[in-house]
Amino acid sequence: MDATARDKEVRIAAQLKAGDPACMKAVFDNYHHGLCMRAMRYLSSWEDARDVVQGVLVSFWKNWCGREFHGSMQAYLSVAVVKASLKVLRDSGKFRFVAMERQLAEVMSELDDADAEFVERLRERVAACVAALPESQRNVLAGIVFGGKAYKEVAAELGISLNTVKTHYARALRAVREQMDADGVLLPSLKKNSSPDATVLLLFFAG
Repeated sequence: MDATARDKEVRIAAQLKAGDPACMKAVFDNYHHGLCMRAMRYLSSWEDARDVVQGVLVSFWKNWCGREFHGSMQAYLSVAVVKASLKVLRDSGKFRFVAMERQLAEVMSELDDADAEFVERLRERVAACVAALPESQRNVLAGIVFGGKAYKEVAAELGISLNTVKTHYARALRAVREQMDADGVLLPSLKKNSSPDATVLLLFFAG
């Protein structure tokens, strides 16, 4: 992201914090077309792409109006559009399986150093949420998500029942999601059998 683009984002963020609706025109002018093009990588019609982007921008305004936005706005909106596009595919029955790591690599390859810093800060926030979990939930989450183990394996290692593992896992995911949602971060579900770094970023994609 060049200096001009960063300056624009700073101005938009200031308007957003002030609750000035004019910031949404600036967001539209700067990002709308690029976001639609990103959505078209997953969707089959321009109309669907525009609907997805419109929904993301409306949610962005509702979630961040009157609040201070930190990080790359472009990266935040791009990730939100990918997530929303994949949800459209799932809901329409056209989505069966997507190699999330491949989709992640595609998006991340286009982000520059400033955007990478935004993602790194998000990693830290997710890590803090996980660290705050009760030990029982944290152990189950670590085994399933970061260890790539099956529920039965985790149950055997921890000496608890399969149903208890499932309960701890569901509660851990819900707690992380709720905390991140409270922070205004678009957060889908954790995905099993991913590497630790990929898992943190897959929080954006796999709903």
